[in-house]
Amino acid sequence: MEEIAVVDDLPENECEQIFDTTHNRTPDGRYVVQLPLRRKSTELGDSYTLALQQFHRLERRIVLRENYISFMREYAALDHMEIVQPPYNHSNCYYIPHHAVTAKFRVVFNASAPTSTRISLNDVQLVGPTLQDSLSIILLRFRRYRVAITADIEKMFRQVLVAPRHRHYQRIIWRESPADDIRVHRLKTITYGMACSPYNAVRTLQQCAYDNSAVVPDLQ
Repeated sequence: MEEIAVVDDLPENECEQIFDTTHNRTPDGRYVVQLPLRRKSTELGDSYTLALQQFHRLERRIVLRENYISFMREYAALDHMEIVQPPYNHSNCYYIPHHAVTAKFRVVFNASAPTSTRISLNDVQLVGPTLQDSLSIILLRFRRYRVAITADIEKMFRQVLVAPRHRHYQRIIWRESPADDIRVHRLKTITYGMACSPYNAVRTLQQCAYDNSAVVPDLQ
């Protein structure tokens, strides 16, 4: 490309306003965000029944059971999910069905599963704009310096906490053995499979850069 088109800055969007006015940090520096809801959560119907049915089907045909158990144990050990104590109130919450991807094993959470009102959690969320730089900007940046450095953030989504008031939208059903009682857990961090998760994760990374711009000097 000989020329890079100039794009006007977009006005502040609703997703940005929600993030900017509600995010905070814990004493140990971890960021806490809310789910940007665009519709009333009361539109969500019963999600427990469907999630329970899908979990029973999962138990009957689950492959690599030890991998599944190890994944969930690590989730709990890292304090990325917490147990919901009974009795369970299934109103004004959302149960996320889950299953495994076996190519490179991981558990996938499906927040697009409809509730009894045929509305899913993803249906009531704002997706947010794309915050990553365009490919052309990235390529031009690589031409500016002799050395280019790339990095990967391990479990990037799960480094960011979801505000306690919104964790009841991230409930899951889990037990290690059919002989155990059904247990309800709450995911405490940003979750894969949620419409707003990419925006919340990248926006938090940008906020971390803004907040620490005075701490880490720009050597450019």
